[in-house]
Amino acid sequence: MSKLITVSIFVTLFIFFSCSDLSKEKNIQNQSGQLSDSTSLVEKKIIVDVRTPEEWIEDGHAPCTVNFPLDELTNHMDTLKQFQKIVLVCRSGNRAEQAKNILKDEGLNNIENEGSWTNIKCP
Repeated sequence: MSKLITVSIFVTLFIFFSCSDLSKEKNIQNQSGQLSDSTSLVEKKIIVDVRTPEEWIEDGHAPCTVNFPLDELTNHMDTLKQFQKIVLVCRSGNRAEQAKNILKDEGLNNIENEGSWTNIKCP
């Protein structure tokens, strides 16, 4: 089980850094470890799958998504606050809607519930 969690974390981090919708500009990591953008004109978007790690791995997922399970979503607030747009997906859209409400309660805006992860078209 710990091997599955380790692999899940590695895959999530890999996808997170390789799939954040920054088509022309590169992220630069500053000394504090936060991502910074070289221009404010580029919309930084993240696509978050809020299913469990087991569902994300075993049932499949869009390659441009990161897996922040619904019950751990608030642990990722610092990361999510770095993005101008947050797109949420899950199996049917129910957990994505719950996640949207959680994020709005935390003061985040520009959040979309795209429903099922199979709806996502990766760039």
